[in-house]
Amino acid sequence: MVKVKAKNKDRVSKKTEIPVVDVYSLSGKKVDKFKLDPSVFNAKVRKDLLYQAITMYRANQRQGNASTKTRGEKRGGGRKPWRQKGTGRARAGSIRSPLWRGGGTTFGPMPSASTYPIPRKIKAAATISSFTALTRYKYTLVLVKDPIPSPPQTTQRTAAQNSSN
Repeated sequence: MVKVKAKNKDRVSKKTEIPVVDVYSLSGKKVDKFKLDPSVFNAKVRKDLLYQAITMYRANQRQGNASTKTRGEKRGGGRKPWRQKGTGRARAGSIRSPLWRGGGTTFGPMPSASTYPIPRKIKAAATISSFTALTRYKYTLVLVKDPIPSPPQTTQRTAAQNSSN
């Protein structure tokens, strides 16, 4: 009998350290530290799921409305330009043939939907993987402690962004 070893939880990596980020005030000073949830910010990075999520996002961004007219969609060309035999010219059935100038396009682009759905659980796992990758590779996550003024002021926000850099 072969023993099958149960897989470890994929959600949390072997490193159980809790990621900590700095909390800043609107003036740009460090005020506090904040512990992030390790099940979200210290999970296993699944590159395959990230690839699927990015592919889905990019496919869903496409409009897919490029279009050309075939010989049947072109205007005109209802009768034979000349008779079948006896003229010495090649056979022709329509002036909208793709071989003719002003004719239709043979295999041109047509509108198509290129949506790419992925399951909810894969999307959630990819989101967790992206958060983990961002914190693991030291991308800055800024948490602001001060409340935003009731009429938001662009000058205050710009000053806060400039002071944090």
